[in-house]
Amino acid sequence: MGHEAAAAAKTIRVNLIGDATLAALITSSGVVQVFAESAPQDAVLPYVVFRQRSPGEDAQVINPKRSMTSPLIDVGIWVEGDPYSAVAQSGAKRIDVVLGALGSYSVTDANSDTYEVSFRREGGAWVREEVDPKNQKKFYWVGGSYRGSISLP
Repeated sequence: MGHEAAAAAKTIRVNLIGDATLAALITSSGVVQVFAESAPQDAVLPYVVFRQRSPGEDAQVINPKRSMTSPLIDVGIWVEGDPYSAVAQSGAKRIDVVLGALGSYSVTDANSDTYEVSFRREGGAWVREEVDPKNQKKFYWVGGSYRGSISLP
């Protein structure tokens, strides 16, 4: 059995990078900036970061083989200064549209295991603030939490 988190990450990354509207907002030097867990130090705002918050629950068919798992993943756009700017709001909206449109997406991981993946937003949209202690600049993550449904091979 492969790794469900890898299937979820690949699904999110491929689909967000593939959205032309979102890509236009988060491209820097020709690179569409979508990062898992955290952005590199040299990343240029705005960019998207997604992070698994919870592994969710496994559905058992015949012990110990799982049939499905449901991780909770936070996905949002990082911006500087104003979480209600056009870039912040447009980016968060596109993330929601793209992930919400995944009725069932087939993805193959590095072990050649294939999964069917879909996402739905769980709860409302939210904003997270961080302040750079060196210069007091404010940065905002604008996005939501998405519950995955990952059918296992």
